[in-house]
Amino acid sequence: MRAKGYGPSDFHPDNALMVSGGLKGTSLPADYRERILATFNIPQSNVFNMYGMQELNSFMPRCGAGRFHVPPWLMLLPLDQSGETILPAVKGEWEARAAFFDLSIEGRWGGVISGDRVRIDHGPCACGHQGPTIADEIVRYSDLPGGDKISCAGSIDAYVRGIA
Repeated sequence: MRAKGYGPSDFHPDNALMVSGGLKGTSLPADYRERILATFNIPQSNVFNMYGMQELNSFMPRCGAGRFHVPPWLMLLPLDQSGETILPAVKGEWEARAAFFDLSIEGRWGGVISGDRVRIDHGPCACGHQGPTIADEIVRYSDLPGGDKISCAGSIDAYVRGIA
């Protein structure tokens, strides 16, 4: 946009930005968020972030405290790194591989094992929400040293491992 001569004065100050999905391994400059907001004249208060995946009907909105809120019809199933064992809930914040079962889906399997390492908390959020939340710093296992190949689209292999 800037290369074409457009800048902040070309965009209304009430613009908003809704984002979801993460960078999918793309490498961007450290200040890419600031550049986008400045270019399109978007105040930080008008940025709305969601966590979700195409295999789910639901997205999880991020609150002002920087946590993603899991809606009540979306079951968060914390798994170990291999994606084979459900972890027991603990007090406070803890890490797990995110898996979900979406109760709003009819006509197909509503479960998905993600490739995401998340930090989960079942305690009250600083914003006042009383359900499970996920911290803003979501990491793909495939981006970590020795990362894996489980992704949302490939998770059926994890469900039926060894079954022909």
